[in-house]
Amino acid sequence: MEIDQRIIYLHRRYLTDSLSTSEAREWERILSDPNCEGKIKAIMQSTWAAIDTKNQEELPTEKAGTIFRDITHSPSVKSRFPWLRVAAVFVALLTIGYFFLDNKTDNDHQAAIQSDVLPGGPKAMLTLTDGRMINLSSSHEGIVVGDDITYVDGTFVISPESDTRIPDSRLVTLSTPKGGTYKITLADGTNVWLNSASTLRYPSRFNGNERVVELEGEAYFEVAAQAKKANNLRISESADSPSVPFRVVSKGQHVEVLGTQFNIAAYPDEPNTKTTLVEGSVRVTPLSDHPLPNTILKPGQQSVSSTKRLDVIDVDPQTELAWRNGRFNFDGKDLRQVMGELERWYDIEVHYEGRIPAIEFFGGVHRNNNLSTVMHILETNGIRYRLENGQKLTILSHIETNRKED
Repeated sequence: MEIDQRIIYLHRRYLTDSLSTSEAREWERILSDPNCEGKIKAIMQSTWAAIDTKNQEELPTEKAGTIFRDITHSPSVKSRFPWLRVAAVFVALLTIGYFFLDNKTDNDHQAAIQSDVLPGGPKAMLTLTDGRMINLSSSHEGIVVGDDITYVDGTFVISPESDTRIPDSRLVTLSTPKGGTYKITLADGTNVWLNSASTLRYPSRFNGNERVVELEGEAYFEVAAQAKKANNLRISESADSPSVPFRVVSKGQHVEVLGTQFNIAAYPDEPNTKTTLVEGSVRVTPLSDHPLPNTILKPGQQSVSSTKRLDVIDVDPQTELAWRNGRFNFDGKDLRQVMGELERWYDIEVHYEGRIPAIEFFGGVHRNNNLSTVMHILETNGIRYRLENGQKLTILSHIETNRKED
C-alpha cells in the first residue's frame, strides 16, 4: 500500500478507535516524521471540507474533534513535529455542533444549550454630528450614504421630511458593538464592512483633494477608484485629477490607497495593527515617535506595525479575511488570541484562573455556531471553563491527558 493511502487508512482507524497496538505505534511514527507533515495537513483539510458539507456518514463526529489530542502530548512528537502543538482541531466544530444539537440526550448538554450564547449579527449605532444616536435595524446588513442615509434596500434611516441635514465635512460615526457587524457604502461609492467592536468615523461628504476616514477595530475596504464619478460626491472634478486618494487613519499608522481591496485590524487591546492587501496597492506609513520608513504592499502581503517596528509578511488573504466570509480562522493562534475573537463575537467577558496553557490552534469554524459548540472542542481537549450568567466565561486550569495503552 502506498504511503499516502496508508496514512489515510491509519487516520480513519484512529478516528474510530480501532488502531491495533502495532498500528498505533506506526501512526505515532508517521506523526513524528517531518516528511509527512504536508500529507497530514492535506488530510486535515479534506476532513474540514467533508465536515463543512455536513457529511455525517463520512466522519465519526466525536472522535474527529479530538484528532491528535492525545498523541501531541508525546515528548518525541512535540520535539520532532512542532506544528502539532495544538490543543484542539477546529475542523470538526460544524459537525460536532450539528451532532449534539440533533442528539439532546445528555442532561448536562441540555442545560448548556438552555444557557447558551448566540452568535453575533447585524448590529450598529450611527452617531450624527448633533450628537443624536440612531440604533440601526438588525433586519438590514448595511446603510448607504448619499443626500440621505438609507438602508441597502432603499428605505430611509433618516426621514427625508426631517429637518436633519448633516453639514459637509463633519464626521459621522458608525460603530458596532461586541457581537455586531455592519456594512456602509460611503458617499464616494466605497464599501466598508465593520467587524465586531469597531468604529468608523467618516465625513458625510468628501470635499477637497482627498478622502480620509478613521478606524478603530477591524474593517474590510473596497475602495472606489474613480471617486469623482460616484453619486452624490461633492468633490473637485478637475480633469487633471481623475482620482482622489483615499486614506485610512488607524492605531499607529495611516494607509493610502487608490482603487483597492484590503483589511485593517487595529483593535486598541491588540499589540499590533495588521493591514492585509487583497488586490491593488497600498502605502502603509507608521505613526511613531521612532522614525520608520513607509512600505508599499503587494497583493498577498500583510504589514504588521507596532510602536517600534513595521514588518511585512506573506499571507493567504482569504485566511486573514475569514471573518468577512462568516468564519473564524485560528491557524497559528494561541489561547488568548482565540478567546479574544470569541469575546468580541459572542459579547462575553473572558477571565482566566490558574495556568494558561501555551498552545496553538489550527483550523476554523463558522461564526454562526452558538458558543457552546465552540467551547465543546476546548473541553474535549483538556480546557475547562465556567460560564456564568451567559456572559462571564472563565477559563480554568489545563488538564494534561496521556494516551491510553492498548
